[in-house]
Amino acid sequence: MNGSVDNPCDKTKRLLELRMDEGALAADEMADVESHLKSCKPCAQWQRQMQDIVAAARASAQFDVSEALTQRILSAVEREPSGKAASAAQVGSMLVLLAAGAGVFVVDSIESLSGLGSWCVGLAVMLVIQTIVAGGQAGNQAGG
Repeated sequence: MNGSVDNPCDKTKRLLELRMDEGALAADEMADVESHLKSCKPCAQWQRQMQDIVAAARASAQFDVSEALTQRILSAVEREPSGKAASAAQVGSMLVLLAAGAGVFVVDSIESLSGLGSWCVGLAVMLVIQTIVAGGQAGNQAGG
């Protein structure tokens, strides 16, 4: 192929695309593809999907379009602006939404930290109470 080290899945997909375009592969390439498809479920699924797409495309109706229509479409596409700059209102709206999202995140994080702190204090109080109760029970058993 191109002499570089290829990912086996990428190489297999490229060879399958070449087979779809040109109709055949060299024997060693076909053996590599078949071997990979036997051991790689995602590539085997990809191959089935591509076969289904090609079959659907071949079964669909074909329409001849005049050269004049083709040229008008291409001219219209060329006249379209390639990228529209965002207006100041759009940028402002995006910034307001971003700020609101950040505010919700900060408030939620603070509430979570506060809740965690409260939980830790509650746990500490429970441990102190348990220690006091356990100490009192040990004193009662020793004295009684």
